[in-house]
Amino acid sequence: MTDKAGLKIDKILIADASRKTSRANAYFTGIGKTKRIVIYDNLLNQYPKNEVLAVVSHELGHWKYRHIFLSILISSAGIIIVLFILRLFQSGLNLNISMKSVLILFILFSIISYITIPFQNFISRSFEKQSDSISIQLINDPQTQVNMFKKLAMSNLSNVDPSPALKFILFSHPPIIERIMNIENTESLEEEKIYKKS
Repeated sequence: MTDKAGLKIDKILIADASRKTSRANAYFTGIGKTKRIVIYDNLLNQYPKNEVLAVVSHELGHWKYRHIFLSILISSAGIIIVLFILRLFQSGLNLNISMKSVLILFILFSIISYITIPFQNFISRSFEKQSDSISIQLINDPQTQVNMFKKLAMSNLSNVDPSPALKFILFSHPPIIERIMNIENTESLEEEKIYKKS
């Protein structure tokens, strides 16, 4: 599957996560030639092979689209912008270096960071949607993806259909219902293409 995605993986590691959590998960770590897949033992022990591959293929999508690198760039740009805004506030308020100025700047930094959370989550949700689409292509089994999302929602105690406001502010991943609908829409488009060809 990693060959199909055009990625070379150094190692596949098993995390002994069952001691601390019931969550089922997998993730990628490392850079360059040290790229590794880490799979929770919960995922390996409690889910069938095709569903484990569905989770791993989603993580492959993050690497294929360079989401980690893009996230670092976006975070770095955000920090620079926030520091620039804080510098403007400091100049405008004629604050000298003191405990009072540090406290004011810390409060301003917290407010600005809080305000940007919905924007950060919007980017994260778009990354997750891209990874889901790659996952469907890699395993070519939409029903397995749907089943896996349902199981993960139960395992991770997810809110599967939040209000639009809650999703906009707090959700870093698309809600499960939305992810399932995206898979079904992709499947319908593929069937339509096959029908047109025939």
